Amino acid sequence: MRSPNGEAIVTDLPAPQPFMVSHGEGSAYQFQAAHGTFPALGTQTAGRFCVIERIVPAGYTIIPHMHHLEDEAFWMLNGQASFQAGDKVMEASAGAFVYLPRDIMHSIKIAESGPAHMLVLVVPAGLEHYLEDLAAYREQSGPPDLATVAAIAAKYQITMPVPSGRQLAPGHLPH
Repeated sequence: MRSPNGEAIVTDLPAPQPFMVSHGEGSAYQFQAAHGTFPALGTQTAGRFCVIERIVPAGYTIIPHMHHLEDEAFWMLNGQASFQAGDKVMEASAGAFVYLPRDIMHSIKIAESGPAHMLVLVVPAGLEHYLEDLAAYREQSGPPDLATVAAIAAKYQITMPVPSGRQLAPGHLPH
């Protein structure tokens, strides 16, 4: 594994071992109305990747953001979503595969017709810690403050261009 500047990253994680997670098992998280589980965590894969099974409600938007450490790959299991990566817009429905490389601003808009169920592969692992921190922050009362969400994202080298002092609008998710 390499850092963004090309240096080797030494991990103290043990070598990965074969494992299986049954449907519905795995660590869970929730942020607003979106929820997901982690069938594979970086601690299980020696940091090589994580897998997230996500269900995002109809009409929701995952606001523009850019990962500097991870690539993401989405396999749409059900529903429809519009992925915008830079200037490219990709309309995805059940069975579609979407790849979003790091360092490209992207957003996702879930169709109004129903929720989107997707499997997300993140390489290398680490995004699961960001999502866990977001879920912990969301347990506080009140609408999420965008500046706080952006600060949590920055901790994980995710750029989220948001004006300070604004709250996350209903139906919008930071990831």
